[in-house]
Amino acid sequence: MTKYKDVYWTLPHQKRYFGTTTIGSDNLIRALSEDNKTVMDIYNLITSDPDAKEILKKFIDAGYENFIMKDFVTDNEKGLYRMKSNDKIIFVPRYDLKRVISKELKNKFSKDLEREQEEFEK
Repeated sequence: MTKYKDVYWTLPHQKRYFGTTTIGSDNLIRALSEDNKTVMDIYNLITSDPDAKEILKKFIDAGYENFIMKDFVTDNEKGLYRMKSNDKIIFVPRYDLKRVISKELKNKFSKDLEREQEEFEK
């Protein structure tokens, strides 16, 4: 039996979709997106849906791991995205996403380098 992939996923700063899922995978992500859970929180909660995990992994790889997933799966008319930072929720306007994401990715990259350096020195 063939699974139909009817839901197309895009990142806020892109026009082209990067992946597709079934409606069931979409519903799972939407259901778990309540209560201000981040993309990473939801990724860690999903254990049995590889399509959903793959979509969330793309968000994480793009630098959105600390953003509230609900803002990506509901109509976001105001263009504000919420991000958890130091146990606080900050608002990021759509026009500022690229700058914030590049900063997040730079911080993540430098932390990974520091961790590798520490492991190498042991």
